[in-house]
Amino acid sequence: MQVILGPDEAWSLMSLVVSQVLDGVELSEDGRDAIKKWRNGHAEGSVAMKSLTDEVNAVLESSIAERDR
Repeated sequence: MQVILGPDEAWSLMSLVVSQVLDGVELSEDGRDAIKKWRNGHAEGSVAMKSLTDEVNAVLESSIAERDR
């Protein structure tokens, strides 16, 4: 099995996770600000988001390969 996320899909996943953390976890204001700053640095189409997409795909590939062994 092969799963590869495109940049738009990875951005959607990242946005969902960040939203869930901001809405469902009790954080200090500094913590909330740090997450928002990180999210803003990973805007859709940014170099940072491209790098994150590559990293997510590498982890998915590794996890699937490990499961298949």
